[in-house]
Amino acid sequence: MLPVGRGVTHRWLRAGALSCAVGALAVANPARAQSGARAAIPVRTTTRVASSDSGVFARVTDVRHLPDNRVIVNDAGRKRLVVLDGSLGTPAIVAGVGSSAPNDYGGSATRLLPYAHDSAVLVNPALRSLSVFNAAGKLVRVMAVPRASDVPALATNIRGTPAFDPSGRLFPAQWDPKLGIHVT
Repeated sequence: MLPVGRGVTHRWLRAGALSCAVGALAVANPARAQSGARAAIPVRTTTRVASSDSGVFARVTDVRHLPDNRVIVNDAGRKRLVVLDGSLGTPAIVAGVGSSAPNDYGGSATRLLPYAHDSAVLVNPALRSLSVFNAAGKLVRVMAVPRASDVPALATNIRGTPAFDPSGRLFPAQWDPKLGIHVT
């Protein structure tokens, strides 16, 4: 606890301001702050960039690798599902919001989950549905969510990551704080 009183408090404030100013000078001019010889700064050379995302995303939440070296990306910031080729160029919108999108993304940001084999499932919380996309990035079917109470656990990762087994059965992740484990 700081001492109370006008003179004492001002001294504490002046001492704090002085130590901040000295620290700022030391950061601004490290050569004067160090005594002795300068240490050499290690320099690392990097390889050239093989590919980049071409700046088309707002907030990437999930990425799924497709077998032909393409990736399917869930851009929750712009509410769309995008397929990129191996060089991460040439984006193709698979699902989005609006009439120009080939498939409906839904009204809110959601998750892209791995499904059986090389497929992926997009959770649509508003419609309580699961849209299944095949390895080519095409919509192949739409399933209903097994239980309406599972939608929050599927659409977010607050309680863990939901999963499908190889047979396609859904296991929504539920965290039980009393047990300290995931339960279904």
